[in-house]
Amino acid sequence: MSRMLILEDNEERQQTLRRRFPDAVIVATSPACIDHLAEHWDEIWLDHDLGGHLLEDGREDCGRLVVLYILENQPEHLKNTTFIVHSANTHRARGMAEDLQRAGYHAVCRSYINLLPELNKPPE
Repeated sequence: MSRMLILEDNEERQQTLRRRFPDAVIVATSPACIDHLAEHWDEIWLDHDLGGHLLEDGREDCGRLVVLYILENQPEHLKNTTFIVHSANTHRARGMAEDLQRAGYHAVCRSYINLLPELNKPPE
């Protein structure tokens, strides 16, 4: 079984993620995500925009804080983890993935359309 840690603050997306990945640990804030980084994870999904704020820079709580923590501490046990950076803020999401890649981590930037296509279907 794959161990997944997901940083996502949107409740609708959290519900969808829980249905798709019932064993995943889902957190809504960067401090909560950082608290779990001492553990081994196969995948860590990181959202940039948190707290209901979209496309804003300079927020106190955003997924970038998790990346900065990783860059500062260089946790060796996460070197085989796949980081999936997802956000409506594609510019910042790409930057997060690139920073992790430069530090030797496997990171990709993906859109919600590819990750959670069921969120893009019209309501029935």
